[in-house]
Amino acid sequence: RLNVLPKWVPNSPQIIYTSYLYNNPDLFLVDIVKNKRKAVSTIQGLNSPTSVSPDKKTMVATLSRGVYPNLYLLSSDGVVLRRLTQGKYIDTSPSFAPSGREIVFISDRAGYPQVYIMDIDGVNLRRLSTKGNCDSPSWSPKGDKIVFTMKMDNNYDIFLYDLPKTKIIRLTE
Repeated sequence: RLNVLPKWVPNSPQIIYTSYLYNNPDLFLVDIVKNKRKAVSTIQGLNSPTSVSPDKKTMVATLSRGVYPNLYLLSSDGVVLRRLTQGKYIDTSPSFAPSGREIVFISDRAGYPQVYIMDIDGVNLRRLSTKGNCDSPSWSPKGDKIVFTMKMDNNYDIFLYDLPKTKIIRLTE
């Protein structure tokens, strides 16, 4: 079976990942100390990549639920609390800010995958990148920077978005 997209649960011996164990891309949680695995979200359709909040009470995941893949806020046991994004877009690769109050993610709402930030309640949406095809955003521990990949000139490189300076810096070339 296919098991992909592992992510650590903050300050925990647990890893959340997507598995096709039941022939659907479902979310699973494995505790590497207790060696126990449990299904977290088995909603029909896409259940993929997720980010667990710093307090471990909620997580944000991409769920398709039979339509477009949008972001949803889930409880730690996989119950859908609310839909965060709406529309005919693909919203994926969410990552919680260290404060737990914002989420960075990738969306193709501009016509190609770009980096966006929004508040945890799904409002105050803003686009950070304006070119290239972006993926894999991740917050710095202080929450003042976001690192991500972007395809420029047929190459994927690592970029840094400095939030206070509102500036993108290329880190690899």
